[in-house]
Amino acid sequence: MAQYATNATTADPFILPATGLALTTHALESAIARDVNLAEMTACVNDAEQSWSSSKYGPDRVVFQRGDIAVVVSSREHLVVTVLFREQDQWTNSDGRPSGKRLSKGQRRKMTALLARLRDRPLLMSGPATI
Repeated sequence: MAQYATNATTADPFILPATGLALTTHALESAIARDVNLAEMTACVNDAEQSWSSSKYGPDRVVFQRGDIAVVVSSREHLVVTVLFREQDQWTNSDGRPSGKRLSKGQRRKMTALLARLRDRPLLMSGPATI
């Protein structure tokens, strides 16, 4: 399942740690809104309970699920496209996560700062171009 795992570390804050996958602004916005931290996203991709290809989210998309979240990845462009709740009846942010899985103030502040910086990078502003 760890097809994106890498032993190399990167200093690029716009790369999801230990995956080599770039974050899109939408993915980071979704993660913050759904209280999902970067470590959870990394674990979901690298140690998924299940994964499958899904054109529902665009071409070359792979959905990884672990715990109560799903991470959608563009396999061709090596991008994290979005973060979803695993259960299909929990699509809105108001459904939320259990209080024990909320972002801490520090995590939220760090991810929000990263999002502000990511918005300044035009190539990743809205994710991959669709053909």
